[in-house]
Amino acid sequence: MSFILLLLVSFNSGAFGSFSLKFSSIETTAVNVRDVALQFSWVDTDHIDLLLDAKYLNTVLPGEFKDAQVDCRGAYFNGEILICQKGKLVAQHPEFGKIQASLNFTYKLQHGLLDLSMQARIGSTSSMTIDIKQAAESQQTLLELKKIEVTLLQALLEQYEVLAEHTLTTGLLDATVNIKSQQDRLTEIDSKLFLSDFGIDGESILEGVTIASQLSAISNENNWMIISDSQFKKGAMYLSPDIIILNNRPGIYLELMDKPISIQANLQWQTETKRLNIDELIYEHSDHLSLRLSSDIAFQQELKIDSLALDIRIPELQKTFPVYISPFLLQTNFSDIETIGAINLTTVFEDNELQKLMLKIDDVFIEDKLSRYGLSGLSADFSLSSQTELLLSELSWQGLSLYRLNLGAGDITFESSEKNINIIDWQDVDILDGKLLINGLSMNNVGTVDFELLVDGGFEDVSMQSFTQAMGWPLFKGDLSSAISGFKYSHNSVQIDGDILIQAFNGDVVLQQPKIDDLFSDFSNLSTNILVNALDLEQLTDTFSFGKIEGTLSGKMLNLKLEDWQPVYFEAEFSTQEDDDKPHRISQKALENLNQIGGGLSGTLSSGFLKFFPTYSYGHIGISCRLYRGVCELGGVENTEEGFYILTRGGLLPPWVEVKGTGRSIVWDHLLDGLKRITEGDVSLE
Repeated sequence: MSFILLLLVSFNSGAFGSFSLKFSSIETTAVNVRDVALQFSWVDTDHIDLLLDAKYLNTVLPGEFKDAQVDCRGAYFNGEILICQKGKLVAQHPEFGKIQASLNFTYKLQHGLLDLSMQARIGSTSSMTIDIKQAAESQQTLLELKKIEVTLLQALLEQYEVLAEHTLTTGLLDATVNIKSQQDRLTEIDSKLFLSDFGIDGESILEGVTIASQLSAISNENNWMIISDSQFKKGAMYLSPDIIILNNRPGIYLELMDKPISIQANLQWQTETKRLNIDELIYEHSDHLSLRLSSDIAFQQELKIDSLALDIRIPELQKTFPVYISPFLLQTNFSDIETIGAINLTTVFEDNELQKLMLKIDDVFIEDKLSRYGLSGLSADFSLSSQTELLLSELSWQGLSLYRLNLGAGDITFESSEKNINIIDWQDVDILDGKLLINGLSMNNVGTVDFELLVDGGFEDVSMQSFTQAMGWPLFKGDLSSAISGFKYSHNSVQIDGDILIQAFNGDVVLQQPKIDDLFSDFSNLSTNILVNALDLEQLTDTFSFGKIEGTLSGKMLNLKLEDWQPVYFEAEFSTQEDDDKPHRISQKALENLNQIGGGLSGTLSSGFLKFFPTYSYGHIGISCRLYRGVCELGGVENTEEGFYILTRGGLLPPWVEVKGTGRSIVWDHLLDGLKRITEGDVSLE
């Protein structure tokens, strides 16, 4: 460009009234144009008319102008400087549409320096101003946008993959951007942005949001220091990050209204190493959440977080949980709870390993809406470190419930080192009318996917009456006790190496090494074997209002599997003992009820001579069931051609009775409903 204008001066203006030239491109540090046609017309010795047509024109604005035309009449030109005071620009822009602007500029030929000021109106209300000032080795560009309709920026939005599927719906933009460069290198950027009534639609949604933002960025060779401050007010936001947690894409809904959100950041970007240092990022949402974060992130072939320090303050958990926590727990049993209290959490990670954790919990209450668990008065001052130094922690609660079991208050003191935790003091916890004893407790690999909890302890003096009452079962007599030598929680599963002993009805019921998988999911399942030894049938049948049966019952239930706490498979058989020293007698009511299960007693006991006897003698009683796919395959103590015996003849004194089973299978749910009606006094299984 400078060469062309200098060439014009070398000619006599009187000899050349006008001429045209074409170029493939003209480039300056501020403006680049391609497919250019220039036309010069001398007005007098110091003034020319300048026309420029360019197929493409690039400025500091995003997007490329097309079919640009600059018209400058009567420009001052003396061979060293070109001054245009009343120029006009017409062009097409992909976002803003047709642009009509007034401009003035000064161009110094020998140095190739341009000072330019341009003002343009967009539509009926929008306008923009561009000021470019060049010195020998530097340039400053000021861009001002006023009342720009954000829908005009849709094409710009589509250039970013994360936002490409979103649609700008409403909003006006006011912005000021000041860009400084030196020797064709950006050195400083200062910007202010104000968006009113901003709306966007897509995976994430914003409606009527006001955004005020400031950003300052300074370059030091290959490093950028960036400071930003943004405020989000009014309106509502639904944010759905592109992450999957437990097969669910979480979404956070924020109603700003009188609860604005503030985000402040102090960053460093290293261009050559592609490393982002977050010196401090502060997120503040009044009454909901305060978050401070620092991190060192490498953007190489794979994103690598070398370090992360996070400090979270939750002043009112009842406000924070449904907004910020529950959306990430939708596929767990913790998504639908009511909670109050306050939590402060500080964590430090390095190379994906937890180095430090400090947790302070103040009087937290948790209630599951489905009554599966509950916690009251939880307080904690908990510390954990990867270092060898011992740290002391305390944990206490006022009340704890798991399904229908209510536990009393607890108080635990821990010591931790190298991400492992051991209990050093424990207050035995009341469980119903007994105690939950803990002889040892440890947690290993805290903060990793290999976290595990190990407990040695047991139950003491828990009466079966209080336990069955709490579970909503018929009241049992006896005691529940257990010495648990190997309780282990790991990867959402519980394994007990020891057995749980239930002493009831003068006998023993043993659960052998029960295991629970997917404990905190909607499809938890339990597996165990149950052994029954010498239960007093008289106590058992009196408990269930079944009618009186005398004798001693033993048996087993092998390969028991419960899914969502409902039985789906087992192999069970129970019968009186061969060497039973108790009399085998059965009441009329019990015999009628037993007949309803087997369906084999001829006639009823309400007619004939049998109705005059209150009890009857029997030989053996027993039943077996193999549950599979919702159907119970039945059996008894002896097989017959037609079926099996549930009750055989025998005993010392007449009359002797027997009960046959004629059906080999029954739907499990129908059997349970029938047994329930029997215990309630309705002997019909139909």
